[in-house]
Amino acid sequence: MRLVCLIVVHPSPHTASETVSRWKEEIRKRLPETAPVRRHDAEENRLLWLHACCQEEVRTRLDGLDPSAASILCTDGSQDVWLSFLAVGVRGFVSFRDQKELPGAIRAVNAGGLYFSRSYHERAGDILYWNHLIHRENHSLPLTPTERRIIQEIAMDRSNREIAQSLRISERTVEHHVSTALRKTGAKSRVGLVIRTLKNFQINVI
Repeated sequence: MRLVCLIVVHPSPHTASETVSRWKEEIRKRLPETAPVRRHDAEENRLLWLHACCQEEVRTRLDGLDPSAASILCTDGSQDVWLSFLAVGVRGFVSFRDQKELPGAIRAVNAGGLYFSRSYHERAGDILYWNHLIHRENHSLPLTPTERRIIQEIAMDRSNREIAQSLRISERTVEHHVSTALRKTGAKSRVGLVIRTLKNFQINVI
């Protein structure tokens, strides 16, 4: 398991500390292989907990991380603001109210994927959908409506089978559209496909 950094964003250090204590207990129950970490020996452990009180501190924390680390933002606030951190490498977004999803987020980003907790699902999809409508005359990413819809579904952590069921098309057709979208955008993975699409729409990119 690679190093996963969980950045808890809250203006109060005391509240952040209490939140971390609750979440650590949840993780111990569901991810027993994880161990507490200390900053000086983080490279020998699996999880690193950090606190940030604002966007600027989040950027500072991210700048200080090893590039190979996977980062998750634990937040309770404007989703548009925090989703913009996709552009600088954050791969997981978990709302305070979705704390039980944190183990799943850790597994997903550790495997190289993206993770949006339930509270982020709708907003992540909306960002892709509404910006498609607003920028439908922008041909810098020549994606078809179906390709954009599939990217929206990917952003909500849905498998090809789930996307096929949602759109009422075959799984093979989904695979074809994903492959075509990857070629058009130059992305190398499903994660890269979502990130490049979001960046193209310039959604509060930092």
